[in-house]
Amino acid sequence: MRLRKQLSLLALLFLLMPVAGFLFVREIEQLLRLGQEQALMASAQAVADRIHADEALLADIERANPDQSTGQPLYVFADSAAITLDGYDDDWRFLKLRSQQFNNAASPWQITLIHQGAAVVGFLTVSDSAFEFHDPRVAFPASGDFVALYDQQDASSGLLVFRTSAPGEMQSVYLATGQEPEILHTARAVWRELPAGFQIEFSVPERFFRGGVTLGVYDSQNRQWASNMGNAEINAEQLFTQLLRWPVRKAVLQNEALQNASSIFTHSGQRLRVVNNSQRVLADANRLHDVTSQAPPMAWLVQRIINDEPLQSVEREYRVGQLHAPEVERAIAQGEPTSHWYQWNQSSNLVRVSVPIKNPGNQQLIGAVIAEQTTHQWLALADRAFKRLLMYSLLVMAVLTLALFAYATWLSVRIQRLSRAADNAIDEDGSINVDFPKAKIHDEIGDLNFRFGQLLQRVGEYNEYLKTLASKLSHELRTPLAIVKSSLDNLESETDNTEVYLARAKQGTDRLSSILNAMNSARRIEDAINHADFEAIDLAALLNDVSQAYAATYPSANSDKSFSIHSAVPATPVWVMAAPDLIVQMLDKLFENAVDFCNDQGEIQFSIRQQGKLAKLTVANTGPNLPSNMSGQLFSSMVSVRDANQAQPHLGLGLHIVKLIVDFHQGHVIARNCTEYSGVAFEITLPLGEELDSRQ
Repeated sequence: MRLRKQLSLLALLFLLMPVAGFLFVREIEQLLRLGQEQALMASAQAVADRIHADEALLADIERANPDQSTGQPLYVFADSAAITLDGYDDDWRFLKLRSQQFNNAASPWQITLIHQGAAVVGFLTVSDSAFEFHDPRVAFPASGDFVALYDQQDASSGLLVFRTSAPGEMQSVYLATGQEPEILHTARAVWRELPAGFQIEFSVPERFFRGGVTLGVYDSQNRQWASNMGNAEINAEQLFTQLLRWPVRKAVLQNEALQNASSIFTHSGQRLRVVNNSQRVLADANRLHDVTSQAPPMAWLVQRIINDEPLQSVEREYRVGQLHAPEVERAIAQGEPTSHWYQWNQSSNLVRVSVPIKNPGNQQLIGAVIAEQTTHQWLALADRAFKRLLMYSLLVMAVLTLALFAYATWLSVRIQRLSRAADNAIDEDGSINVDFPKAKIHDEIGDLNFRFGQLLQRVGEYNEYLKTLASKLSHELRTPLAIVKSSLDNLESETDNTEVYLARAKQGTDRLSSILNAMNSARRIEDAINHADFEAIDLAALLNDVSQAYAATYPSANSDKSFSIHSAVPATPVWVMAAPDLIVQMLDKLFENAVDFCNDQGEIQFSIRQQGKLAKLTVANTGPNLPSNMSGQLFSSMVSVRDANQAQPHLGLGLHIVKLIVDFHQGHVIARNCTEYSGVAFEITLPLGEELDSRQ
């Protein structure tokens, strides 16, 4: 795979930037959600504290808590909308009020009641396809089907009957205890037919809902009475008498004082409700869907990112008289504030908190304050933040991608230049061009360029060595062969001086033998290395003994030169794991090399020192410096810088043997010119005993 493709795949990691940004937005959303929940809890707690401080408000809530007898209390909304009493539901549809359902009768019915000033207006729908109209000749209550409202005050009770002889305006007849029936002109009702029943729109004085109240529908054909307090089979003439003995429940009306007390704590986008211990709504301040504006453009995407779990939907169109919610039930039952999150619409959520209301006197739970707020406002902030994050992320990704591709192109050009230089290093005829271009930038590619140059230089030196190897062998062998051949020719042509010619021939064969022995010495050293055993030796003591032996035996071995031998050995031992015989052979070769090149009245210096975990042994001699073109070939076999006219042949195997022994001991050897005087120093670095053990 090309470098650019690799970096293209690497550039995909830049996608982690927007992912990290999305995770950050999610964390911010969690913090905003927690902050909004705490702020809403504080608002609900403020309303609860306001109610706790007002005995009148506490009394209103306690009065709204009916007993737990059978039946359902009627619920009356508070609304100021103008209602036209015509029997149609046009006005009611726009109010979006949840009706009370009564489905446990033969004729199911539902009712919606609102409190307007001094009257209560209701809209009743009954599923009864066989409605019987009233015969005016029949006395109270009616001869056919009718709707009745029974009210029970402290000292009196009464029954208000809505009956009609034809569609349209109904007659309102009221019968009080101990009185005669009479037309109640303050009450009105209008009857309209439905495909599967009928509907009645009515208005009655508010006083009917201040005490106990029962509202029901009477089916004359089946003699069935269906009311909010239960159902019964009864004669119409006995209805009032029976209702006097039935239990009644007070209606639950939204409280104007509670409404005003909670309204001062609301603001746009927030809804506050007060409920009794039966979760009936006593006050409802503000409506959330009235202040909800259009969702931000990218709100759906933000919603998908920040919400990792689905939420339960909450109904947002209708106002209900009884709030059934688990968090409200827990708050009333346990007396602790609770909260819950819902899905409001496709782009925002809703948080609902519940704070219980207690009677300070007996600590009895009498209700709760419910606060609700959507995430629409801060979702708009999150939408703007997300768009900026997305824009900045794309911009940074584009810049980084371009920079990465530019960097990849630069690297590719450098690598291609290095590749072309490597291709041109060897010509078509096999010759090596050692003029390798140097890198100007010192990084990994520059270091690779430098290593290629070094390798090419060494290969060139070795190639040059191989070219001259044949001429060196030919030169070394030509002279003794010529001596032997000339001596044999002279023996054939002359009979005198045979001893001289035989001596010359023997000298030539001896020289050939020494050349062959020298060529095999390296092989013998390799065999010795393969069978050598390591042991712990004191290299300082060994060097001291060997240098003293060289100083004692050298004058008798060679008298044409006069030089001194010195050694610098520390007093403390320098322990290494080595083969002693091989170390002595290495020192012999270095000493022989130093003797050959040391000038008259010169000096040969042996020294050893410990540097960290290494032992450094040096053999130096005064004399000529190394040729500059021999630095890479000095330790190769068949390489020598001696005078070619010397009597004894030298094939340059001594330093090669030194290199073999040093490599066997995992060391390193270098040859350098001495800086303080003219001469050459060979420096051998060997690992100490513990270091060598760890390497093995």
